Amino acid sequence: MISWLAAALLVVIAAAPARAQTSTPDPNAAFLADVEKVKAHFLVSQELYAAGQAGPAGVHAAHPVHEIGERVVRPIRQAAGPEAAERARTLLKQPGRTLSSKPVASAYRDAVTQASAGLDDLGNRVVPARTRDSVPFRARVIGLVLDGFVDEYDEAIKGGKITQPIEYGDAWAFLQRATARYREIAERVTARAPTSARAIEADFAALVRGFPGITPPTTPLSLDEAKTLTKRLREALATLKD
Repeated sequence: MISWLAAALLVVIAAAPARAQTSTPDPNAAFLADVEKVKAHFLVSQELYAAGQAGPAGVHAAHPVHEIGERVVRPIRQAAGPEAAERARTLLKQPGRTLSSKPVASAYRDAVTQASAGLDDLGNRVVPARTRDSVPFRARVIGLVLDGFVDEYDEAIKGGKITQPIEYGDAWAFLQRATARYREIAERVTARAPTSARAIEADFAALVRGFPGITPPTTPLSLDEAKTLTKRLREALATLKD
């Protein structure tokens, strides 16, 4: 009996590191997901400013600096040095600084586009091209952005009503970025796994219908439904291969 228990214990101990390794987040995927979240905050800020809501636009423009900034800057510093890190800090602040001059909507859109493109360029210096081009890697990035979408929506909706429009805006923008990133691999997924592709596209479409724009819908998608759709997407994305 003792020898049997000892053998069983050895099996459990041997298996534990493998489970821990499987659950360890991919730092490159986490980094690029944070870059996407920054771009999402800039996107909703841009849309709100174009709609004449300068105050909320400024709130969203400031979110990346206060909430995500160091998670983006640190990997850039480690991979590309202090000058690149300082460039990243400047880009994170660029939309907010542009807003302070009360620009026309098109000028603010250009500032957001430039900041987002600049962060993408810096991100390319952190994550090798071969990694970035991998379908499973891209799917992991999308999944992490979707996790952020659910977190934001969880804060936005209470009792079936949108009680925090700022958080709803974040959720809407995170979903926009996740959808955009999926479109980049959609053809490759369809070619390799058409059944998975159809399911993924259907679930993305269902989520997008629930978030038609930056203005919260009168009848919002339930949190449970958003979580169910997101969970299915995460599971499907996790099966994708090159």
